[in-house]
Amino acid sequence: MGHWLGRKFRISFREVCIRYKRDGTFATDDCSLIKPETNFPTKIYKASAFKPNPYTHQQIGLVREELPEETYWPGFERRPGMADLRPRILERDRYRCQMCGNPVTSSTAEIDHIEPVRRFKRPVDANTEDNLWTLCHDCHKWKTESDRRMESPLRGNRARRVRRGE
Repeated sequence: MGHWLGRKFRISFREVCIRYKRDGTFATDDCSLIKPETNFPTKIYKASAFKPNPYTHQQIGLVREELPEETYWPGFERRPGMADLRPRILERDRYRCQMCGNPVTSSTAEIDHIEPVRRFKRPVDANTEDNLWTLCHDCHKWKTESDRRMESPLRGNRARRVRRGE
């Protein structure tokens, strides 16, 4: 205990003994530590160590909450902040793919980052209207694959081999 007090108050063990050692224990003016083996007898825990699970125990009935009948928020978004940005981007781009120009619906549109999220120091900074655009599913798939190829570490090796004529 003396070592713990020394670490807590950042003082030496000798200083702890000078400040807190009284009558063979550590004490302050308000309270003192007692020695359990001399001041009170040991009690044996007699209750069962097994505690029944309240969800599966048969004597306890389960009460489930009722979900509201109107539309409720499930508690998550695919990407935080996109629930309010998505309709604005679709409106701005007039429900058209920005690569091929084909019309898209709200369910078939993909909202894509022009600059990938991994290029931003903070991922939240990538979710701005200037960095988002509407794409159809096929263009989004093509652009994602193209971005992956551009970022690939093997791309540099292949370019070096081509320059050398291998």
